Amino acid sequence: MNIERKKVSLARDTYECVGLSSDSVNAQIFKNKIKEYISMLDEIIESNFDKLTNKELYELLSKIYCISFDEIDYLKMLSKHNNKQYTYIHKLPTTMVFSDIATEGHGKGFDWWNEFYQVYYVAATSDQFKFDYNKTYSKKEIKELLADKSIVVLKCENEAINDNKSFVQEDYEAIVPLDINSENYIDNALVFISDNYGGKLMRKKLTKKVVLKDIKKIINILNNEIEDIFSNAKSQDPYYLGTSVICKEWFDSSEEKEKYNNIQKELLKQMKKNNN
Repeated sequence: MNIERKKVSLARDTYECVGLSSDSVNAQIFKNKIKEYISMLDEIIESNFDKLTNKELYELLSKIYCISFDEIDYLKMLSKHNNKQYTYIHKLPTTMVFSDIATEGHGKGFDWWNEFYQVYYVAATSDQFKFDYNKTYSKKEIKELLADKSIVVLKCENEAINDNKSFVQEDYEAIVPLDINSENYIDNALVFISDNYGGKLMRKKLTKKVVLKDIKKIINILNNEIEDIFSNAKSQDPYYLGTSVICKEWFDSSEEKEKYNNIQKELLKQMKKNNN
């Protein structure tokens, strides 16, 4: 499991359309982002992690962290869930096919045609499953492997069928992989793991003490970005001047400034409390 703190992007977001949008529109982006940061920081600081479910904790901390799982994470968690040892992830070719419209080019060079695709399942496979690299698995075989939990489908992929490839073909049938369900079967495991195990893993690595330290880093960066934006209100550069003046005047007289200051005070209290 890899966890990285998300980058603060207040200045970049505020100035992204400078020169293309009006100063008031750019300043509105600043206002909206400030409100989002305040709401997010306040929610995390005030939350009692012990009272949150694993799913709730995962969703909360995903607001400030980028979370990714590796192959080992998938196999360990699926093994625990199904009480079966999953050891590898294989891409299983199936006999299932479907047709779709393929296109290329544009304008007078535009062309389209019916293309046939073969369905593949990327699946976690158990230690009792013997993967045959030369085999194309039938619809019946896939269902049987799912029923006895020999495989867990992680996601569905497809490849265009070329003229040199020959195999018995069956119409595609969407197969629900056990109780791991996701619309269109796109990354079933990610949804499943996030909902069931993501928070549990994060709870071990991201204690409230660790998270509060990261919140402090986020606030320090945010303060620097706010200062950088406001400094342009004193510059002679017309490119940033108008937007920066509006941002500074709004923030200095806004409720958000008081809320933001209170958040920083509460953070210090919480950090002191969690250090004891």
